Amino acid sequence: MLIFTIIMSLTMLGMGLYLGKGGPKEINKCLGYRSKRAMSSQESWEFAQKEAGKIYKIFALVNLLLFSIIFMLIKGKENYNDIFLICAYIEIALLIVPIPVVEIKLKRFLNKK
Repeated sequence: MLIFTIIMSLTMLGMGLYLGKGGPKEINKCLGYRSKRAMSSQESWEFAQKEAGKIYKIFALVNLLLFSIIFMLIKGKENYNDIFLICAYIEIALLIVPIPVVEIKLKRFLNKK
């Protein structure tokens, strides 16, 4: 179960590192942080990639530290599997939560322009 947490953390970290370096240089429909707002201009594309990268890196570290500690503390408890399932859902949500956060930041960025 700890392996699941490590895999999720590495996935988020990989996304964060890739996007944090700017992700794909050109707007495309296959790779990178893609939303209508992010794809509206090259400037918004670059901003969205970097913001998403920052958030995913932070979430990766939080995920790894928090859930590794939780799993170590609850190991061997009766309800270990139930707690693991709840944590797994939270970890999956951590992959989705950056989307509205980036959209809010992107909207503010575009409103300043």
